[in-house]
Amino acid sequence: MKKILSLVLVAMMALSLAACGKGGGSSASDDIIGTWKLVSIELSGQEMSVSDYADLLGQDMDVSYTFEEGGKFVASAMGQEMEGTWEKGSGSDYNMTIEGDTQTGSLVDGKFRHGMEGMAMIFEK
Repeated sequence: MKKILSLVLVAMMALSLAACGKGGGSSASDDIIGTWKLVSIELSGQEMSVSDYADLLGQDMDVSYTFEEGGKFVASAMGQEMEGTWEKGSGSDYNMTIEGDTQTGSLVDGKFRHGMEGMAMIFEK
């Protein structure tokens, strides 16, 4: 459990570092456009609400992703923001790039799912 918590904290710290550039994107009609709030976290196949997870960590878990027209992406976590770019991938996938690091998330059934290192963060508009 400590390893999982450490990985989540590392992910949150990565989101709170510095800003990055501009890039391509998609049209305004794209379903991804808008602000997505973290609502739950999945660890080892078990989903936990963000409020329960915040209680477990003993800290605020106010995390959001904003996908803007023109390809601008903003990740907000714990009062910090990082800017980057996004672009439509294949199928339901979207690629987000911050500081040269590209990660992929999927938009399925009205939820945006961003998985990394044994966990997934689930966002809703």
